[in-house]
Amino acid sequence: SLLRPERVVMLESDTKLDALNELINCLGACPEVSDSDALAKEIFHRESLMSTGIGFNVAVPHARIACVSDLVLAIGIAGSDIVDYVSLDEQPIRIVCMVAARPDQHAHYLKTLSAVSETMKPEPVRRALLDAKDARAAYLILTQ
Repeated sequence: SLLRPERVVMLESDTKLDALNELINCLGACPEVSDSDALAKEIFHRESLMSTGIGFNVAVPHARIACVSDLVLAIGIAGSDIVDYVSLDEQPIRIVCMVAARPDQHAHYLKTLSAVSETMKPEPVRRALLDAKDARAAYLILTQ
């Protein structure tokens, strides 16, 4: 229920910096995010602590920050490997799921991170997303 069609993006980037910025720009346009610069700063700070590449070609950058009025989610699908995104399984990243929440939404935030991970775990789902012809098709895969 968190995902909106306009928050599924076919990424044009092949670097981590550019991919993250595409998704930050996407979430920054949401009414729930009042300061996209603060969001960017927090996302990049989190990445500096440890890469959010969780494996299976998926990364889940995330942040809890006061400039977010309610939890938001954006998903980016790259047409090619994001060459410099480090992952726990050392496999290239192709799907980036960005989550941002208020600081007091800890339980909802953790449930969302878990749900994203569970949704992305099955190989057929990831394959279907990577084969999607456009963002609308990817959105339908994720919501049906």
